[in-house]
Formats: sequence, structure tokens, C-alpha cells
Amino acid sequence: MTAYSTVTHIGNGSITNFSVPFPYLSKEDISVKNNGVDASYSWVNDSLISQAVAPAAGVEVTITRSTPKTEPSVAIPDGAILTGEMLRGQALQTLYIAQELFDAVQSVQTHAIVAPESEAPNFTLSVAASRANKVVAFDTFGDLTLLGSGSIPVGPTGPTGPAGPQGPQGIQGTQGIQGIQGPNGPTGPTGPTGAQGIQGNSFTPNAVGPFSGRSTYNASAQGFAYLASDTGAIYFKNSATSGDWSAAVTFATGPTGPTGATGATGATGPVGMLWRGAWSGATAYAVNDAISYSGSAYISILTGTNHQPDVSPTYWQLVVSQGAQGAQGIQGIQGPTGATGSTGATGATGPTGAAGPGVATAGSTGQVLLKNSGTNYDTAWGAVGPTGIANDAVTTIKILDANVTDAKLAAGLNGKGTRTVSSSAPTGGANGDVWYKV
Repeated sequence: MTAYSTVTHIGNGSITNFSVPFPYLSKEDISVKNNGVDASYSWVNDSLISQAVAPAAGVEVTITRSTPKTEPSVAIPDGAILTGEMLRGQALQTLYIAQELFDAVQSVQTHAIVAPESEAPNFTLSVAASRANKVVAFDTFGDLTLLGSGSIPVGPTGPTGPAGPQGPQGIQGTQGIQGIQGPNGPTGPTGPTGAQGIQGNSFTPNAVGPFSGRSTYNASAQGFAYLASDTGAIYFKNSATSGDWSAAVTFATGPTGPTGATGATGATGPVGMLWRGAWSGATAYAVNDAISYSGSAYISILTGTNHQPDVSPTYWQLVVSQGAQGAQGIQGIQGPTGATGSTGATGATGPTGAAGPGVATAGSTGQVLLKNSGTNYDTAWGAVGPTGIANDAVTTIKILDANVTDAKLAAGLNGKGTRTVSSSAPTGGANGDVWYKV
């Protein structure tokens, strides 16, 4: 006979480990009995149990599985996404319960009195009153019959025999159907306040601000959380529809817990480097002194003096190497024009320059400057009058000083030449021109 949920091993006084050859949902569903009495055991692995003391020879070690029948092994809440693992768990629970019922029926059939099918006995019990104080027996044909006190000789009642040993515990019957729910009992008194529960998972809202700022997030996605800092309430978007917010969810802040004890002082960390600036051959350096040299940084690994870092690996270890020069950055934008500076001090007067060519030097009052030829600057001072100017030689006279009047010129030229009065400097000129000096 094949059993799906129970197995019996026979002890021999030395074996302590016994196999569990059938699957189960939980180790709590497995029980072990020695000759029908609960036995202590531990698990060696998922298919082997062990008893601390080996059962005696001939002891029946029965290992039985009893799958829970009142509660599902996997709770599936409304709206949950079904997974293969959930369905498999429920299917296995149903299968295991069916196997256990099958094993129980087989056990009953094994211990029942069954007539051969070829005889097909037909025996019907009479009503209770007519079969009282009678026994079931086989008649001369081998069929079942009821025998009463008149049919069986009864001897004197013998003494009561000693009580026999308690028989093994029968197998657990199948779970009956659930009864109807009884009426609600009266409400009991309020129980004492329970201990504070463990801290729940932390929650961080998507945005925090005053209640008036909630409208800024009206178009946020479903599930968006907004904490109104001025009211202490939190709101959730019910959907992606603009402004579809949940009702306010308020929460309270628990009391501040006691301050924890100050932790022990940690171990002292390793000695760090001591920055000593630029390397100097005259300085004595100790271990862990750090310096800079040629754009790189080194740390001293051996006490010493005047050991150039880049060629003394026994004394110095490179920490940071100078990097390559980076590419030139782009030119910055031109800054604003600065304010006009104050006027500088007047410079010293330079030396007098050498006399240039031009008007001849010397001359006396009343003389005029006469052109000797058409060459530039070929002039000389001379008197104005008939003796000073050749006949018809002077054709144009240019006057540079307004104090020289036409009358004076007419008298001086004695009718010779052309008189021109001007305050501008004379330009050009030809042979015979006269400039009058006063």
C-alpha cells in the first residue's frame, strides 16, 4: 500500500536519523511519534530528522504530515497580481490535503473486516431497541447474525481483569466543515495599551510647502504626495487628472525618544602627513613630512636632509605628480570701459629748439622785409621809400600788423607798388613783395 503523507521506520537501538520521503509546505506540518507517543527531534536537512536518543529495537517511528486545512497557505489580497508562486502554493496545499485524506481512508480499509466480493453478504442491522444487549456473530452458514442472551449460554461474571496498556493514538480525523458564525458577543472592556510597535518604513513626500502651494502640482501624476507644512496634512493625487487630490491625511509625531548613551571613543587613526611647504635642502625632514617640488608633491619615508625629492626614492615617495599644461582657454568677453582717469601733471618745459629758417634776424624800427629773389626765405631788412625800393619793383605789400595804416604806407611807398593790409600771415610771395615791420 502506497502512502503519500506518512512513513513508519522500525528502530534498532542505534539508528537516530530517519528520512522524510514526502514533500511538505512547512516543517511545522511534520510530527514524529515513537509507538504512538510524540517524540522530540531536530532537522538534519530538508528530508532527514534526528532523535537525540536512538529508539529501542522494534519501536515504530512514525513520521506524518498534516497540512493546515483551515487557512490557505498563501493569502492573496484583493487587487493583488497573481504569480506562479502564489498559485503553486495553493495548489500544493490542496494536493497535500487530498493525499492525507486518501492515506486516512486506506488506513481504515486496512483495519476493517471485509468479506470476499464473491459472497456478497447482505446483513442489515435492526433498530437499536431490538439489537440492545446482543452481539454480532456468524451463524452455521458463515453469515452475520445477532445473538441475544437466550442464544448464548452465559457463565458467571468473572473478576475484572487488570487494565490493559493504553493503545496508540488514532490518526487525526478529517477537518469538519466550518460551522455557521455565532452571534457577536458583548464588547469586552478596553484592554491595556500595548507596547509601542516597531518603527515603520520611512516616507518622503514628493513636495513640501504651504497648503496654498499645492495647486502648483495639480497636473502631477497619480500617487504624487504633497505635504502641507502649515497644516501638517498630506495629500495624494488620486489620478493624473488636474486637481484630483485625496482628502487630507493627518498624522501625529510621536514623543522624542530618550537620548542614547555616548558611544565609546574610537581608536586613534594613523598619523597623517604634515605639510612643510616647498622643499629646502637646508631643512631636516621627518617621516610623513610632505613638501612640494617642481610642481609635484612628495611625502618623506625616511628622515634626512638635502635629498632632492625627484632623484631620492629612498627618502621621498611621489604623492601627486604635476599634470600637463592644459589647453588655452577661450578669450573672455571684453570688460566695461573704465572711468576716465584724472588729468596728469603738466610736464616740464622742454629746451628751446634751434632757430629755423624764415624771417631774417636783426632789422630796425620802420624797416620792411624785402625779397631779394624768388627763393624761399631769401629776404633782407630795408627802408621803405624811393631809395629803398627800385622803380616799379614792388607790386604787392602785405601788412601783418593792424597798427600800420594805409596812410603810412602811402607815404612810405611814395606811390610805388600795391598796398595790401592783412592780419594773416603772408604766404607765397614773389620778387619785390614787402612785409612791413613795426
